[in-house]
Amino acid sequence: MTFTSRRRFLAAAGGGLTTALAGCIGSGGSSDIGSLSGDDRPVRGDEDASVRMVVFSDFSCPHCARFALQAAPEIVEEYVATGDVAYFHADFPIPVSETWSYPVASAARAVFEEAGHDAFWSFASNIYRQQGRYSYDAIETVANDVAGVGAAARNAAQADEYRDTVESDREMGRDWGVQATPAVFVGDTHVENTVSSITDEIDAQLSE
Repeated sequence: MTFTSRRRFLAAAGGGLTTALAGCIGSGGSSDIGSLSGDDRPVRGDEDASVRMVVFSDFSCPHCARFALQAAPEIVEEYVATGDVAYFHADFPIPVSETWSYPVASAARAVFEEAGHDAFWSFASNIYRQQGRYSYDAIETVANDVAGVGAAARNAAQADEYRDTVESDREMGRDWGVQATPAVFVGDTHVENTVSSITDEIDAQLSE
């Protein structure tokens, strides 16, 4: 598929997301996406891909849920699955919810540590579908369903086990100038969190 046809396909698929993904407000650098590694954070695709992107998210942010469930799958299908883009996750709890932003992020990191990259992304998608109904039971059930690590995820959420890791991501985001979630960087460029803006920047960087 050519870059032009990719843009048309993704614009049609994600056109309705332009206004919906305005973002949850946070705090506001220079980015260093080359420093990210799949050794210590979730990544989709080949780390040696021509283009890297990272999305800073808060699991309690409704805009992040829409992005993860509606926009991200199209980008993954057209660019990550083809080997053109490596897609990294970073936590940026605003926090939208004092009750759940950190615990769900901690649970997701536990799934990553216990079961790997694919399990993390599956957990993230499925837990976002529980947004507004979060509970420790829901976290345990989803983690069990995707990777059989429900107890580890629940314990991590209840103990805030990965808070230092999550806070480290948040500080990195602040250093990069993140002010809202989802915050998307393609290479070292901070782009609007719309499908068209993301794909335009990916295509531009692939063409370099």
